[in-house]
Amino acid sequence: MTTTHRILLIVPAAILAVVGSGVGHPVPAAAVSYRITGLESAGGHAGPDHRPVKKVTAACPLGKVIVGGGATGYERVDGEWRWTRHLTITQLEPGLLADGRYTWTAAMEERGTGTSNPWMLLSSAHCVNRPPQYALRQEMTPISPEPSKTAAATCPTGTKMIGGGAAIRSLAEREQVGLTMARVDALGGLMRTQAHAAPTGTTEPWGLLATAVCADARIEGYEIRNAISSEDEDEWARPIQIAEAGCSRGRTPLSAGGAVSDDGGGRAALGTIASYGLVIGHEPYPTNQPWGFVLARLICAEVG
Repeated sequence: MTTTHRILLIVPAAILAVVGSGVGHPVPAAAVSYRITGLESAGGHAGPDHRPVKKVTAACPLGKVIVGGGATGYERVDGEWRWTRHLTITQLEPGLLADGRYTWTAAMEERGTGTSNPWMLLSSAHCVNRPPQYALRQEMTPISPEPSKTAAATCPTGTKMIGGGAAIRSLAEREQVGLTMARVDALGGLMRTQAHAAPTGTTEPWGLLATAVCADARIEGYEIRNAISSEDEDEWARPIQIAEAGCSRGRTPLSAGGAVSDDGGGRAALGTIASYGLVIGHEPYPTNQPWGFVLARLICAEVG
């Protein structure tokens, strides 16, 4: 497992590891600021059905670029659509098609004991007019059977993250690996990702890809907002935990991310990252033992 970077904040140690980590590039003082413009959403869904793996790719209109997006899974239980601990995110990935259109791909798979109920995947993408110095930066781990991996993609000096993604790479149809972290660092310069194989393990080698979506740092109203599911450690054994971050007044969500503070050796993973800032972490292999809390992290800005 590679080493994550951490900075010291005056918060409890368990919260520090997830909320306070961040290594980024210092950003020069803004000479001329600008606004993100042309924000619009694209999306799609897969299901409802019983397929154990689902994937959705949404494309931005030609001429616009991808910022970020989300993935939400719902299971049909007793006639109602509900969040569930049976589904785990395996892909949240910006991309570019040969025809010049930017895309957002989201994927989920059944985890733990799976489910006999139908379920569906909803995916949404945020697209904008191309900002100055727009770029996708990627970093990938080696392909290997190692059970836990981290990857970080860095934006160039003078730019900040306006979005990002993470994806597990494997030849197996069911990867048996779940994302446990996919978020911007506290300073806005780095996309941090982490994934862990299920406690039962995976027989196929796999890798982890981190993608940072970067743009000129002089963005009007740029901010990074945080929320955690609970500071009460007695709540950290709940099989499903929810955190939701929101932007300050006058600012709009660009991209959301999240993390579980402790994956419990693969017991816990991310089940939903909604583009507006709601994050669900869950324990597909419940033990009634504490596994930590859920962090929601949201990139916001003034949008014209």
